[in-house]
Amino acid sequence: MTSNADEGAFWAGPAGAKWIEFEAEQDHFLSEVAHAVVGMAGLRAGERALDVGCGTGAVSLLAAKDVGPTGHVLATDIAAPFVDRVAERAQALPQVGVQLGDAQTVDWPETPFDVALSRFGVMFFSDPVAAFTNIAKALRPGGRMAFAAWGRTEDNPYWAEPRRIIEEMIGPQNRAAPNAPGPMGLADAVWAQDQMTQAGLKDVAVDTREIPLLHEGGAMGAADLSLRIGPAVRPLREIDATPEQVAAYKAQTAQAFQSYETGGQARIPATVHLFSARV
Repeated sequence: MTSNADEGAFWAGPAGAKWIEFEAEQDHFLSEVAHAVVGMAGLRAGERALDVGCGTGAVSLLAAKDVGPTGHVLATDIAAPFVDRVAERAQALPQVGVQLGDAQTVDWPETPFDVALSRFGVMFFSDPVAAFTNIAKALRPGGRMAFAAWGRTEDNPYWAEPRRIIEEMIGPQNRAAPNAPGPMGLADAVWAQDQMTQAGLKDVAVDTREIPLLHEGGAMGAADLSLRIGPAVRPLREIDATPEQVAAYKAQTAQAFQSYETGGQARIPATVHLFSARV
């Protein structure tokens, strides 16, 4: 079965280290999305939840509050630094456990889960049908899923503006093929629902919402974040951008985000697909 080894190597390296370094900033930036996912999951006290692609654990920690001390949350990720970080953050929450593994191929614990949920952790699968099939194996009959994935780049200023600015600076860049693994891997909601249906899931549905991305540092803070763990990281690294190019990118991106700043805080609208399904 195909794995996602390349993604695992990427997140286990400098990219994952940066994510951990700026964890608090990123957690706040995506906080509205995390709350939307956990809210859609409808967790109840005593339930068992599986957080797929947990990153540094923002969703796991929210879910732990809902399931309470009689429940359980298993935070799983393909990158060891992330699961190690979740274990650190959850030291005071005995209901949280961690598991390192590729959700597309990993063997799950024998005791089934009531819910699988994810905030932006399910778009990177090399074989989505295989991945959703394997995730379904972790759930009890009738178990439910709640996943958030980015909508189209052009519907997300945080992704569209950096791409536009970089291409204006250095020319057209290679773009991922439609439905290819990556941040926009499930941006085509119809295709994504078909993948989940092929995996044998039931009641597959999508609720596409506009959810704000939040930054206390305003437009400039959001532009800076895009340089450190956001959409500008890979393209600028691939061209070995000069300090002058980086500074120009940051200034232009901050200007593009300025219309989303109020009172020194940025609220950048994001189009997010919230997928739900049952086993």
